[in-house]
Amino acid sequence: MSEDIYRPDSFEEVKVGAVEETKIKEINAGKQDDFRTAAYWENTDSSKSAIAEAKESPAIEVVTENGGRMVVNLPADNVVKPRSVLGRFKRTYGSYPKVGTVVKTEIDKNGFHRVVLEQ
Repeated sequence: MSEDIYRPDSFEEVKVGAVEETKIKEINAGKQDDFRTAAYWENTDSSKSAIAEAKESPAIEVVTENGGRMVVNLPADNVVKPRSVLGRFKRTYGSYPKVGTVVKTEIDKNGFHRVVLEQ
């Protein structure tokens, strides 16, 4: 085995709970099904008709410079509720998601960066 391919001393372990400041690098618009995995839909407790409707709902995907991703459902009536992800984002960062906004991400138990929001 070649030394330049496998070097165990070069590995860095992910630290669950680590918080990092980063910027939003892109925002993609579409529908929920564009950004959700099959596993997400399979593990949802909603009825099949509710899932079918949710898949077609408008959403955005927020992508950060450190690889964090967050799917945000957009309100059908253009009214943002305070406990929604969009409402919590604005409360946490002072505005709705925009490219260049500085956000904090935290490493979850699976090793993925998640955007930190106030509860």
